[in-house]
Amino acid sequence: MKTGLERKLVMSELQTRNGKMNEGNWLMKNLVSKEMLLNKASQREIIDNINSTIVDGEVDPLMVDVILKTLENIITGVRKNAQVKELVLDEASKYEGNVFDRFGAKITVSQKTTYDYKEDIYWAEMKSKIKERETLLKTLPQVMTDPETGEITTKPKYKITRFLKIEF
Repeated sequence: MKTGLERKLVMSELQTRNGKMNEGNWLMKNLVSKEMLLNKASQREIIDNINSTIVDGEVDPLMVDVILKTLENIITGVRKNAQVKELVLDEASKYEGNVFDRFGAKITVSQKTTYDYKEDIYWAEMKSKIKERETLLKTLPQVMTDPETGEITTKPKYKITRFLKIEF
């Protein structure tokens, strides 16, 4: 594994004309060994390194976001594959107990129960009423007073979050 100084020297050779790294150079700089990924401190270091290269202007932040979205899609695709899930669970069942250490990680075999309430008529009515109420509250002016009861209803607080939608 290269030291920080060795990586910086390699990176200085990989710079493009505009002083920023291209995709391949950025990936090369941030390549990590399996051993580095398998402990929390190294993961934190990788995160900090990537964040600082973005903040320091060494790399195009949009490029990094697209690369991260790509990796996210790959990870999600592998982890959601039913056959892979089953093989992973089969492998975990070879270890004693529901909690064990492997590859530097604490692994817990868990389960959850999910209920489907859609067929319950009362639940469906309440959910429908909640949706109607949410729609009403979203369209309110700042304050509304019920003329019959005097009840005051205020527009709900809201937050607008900007984000990128990345599609391939």
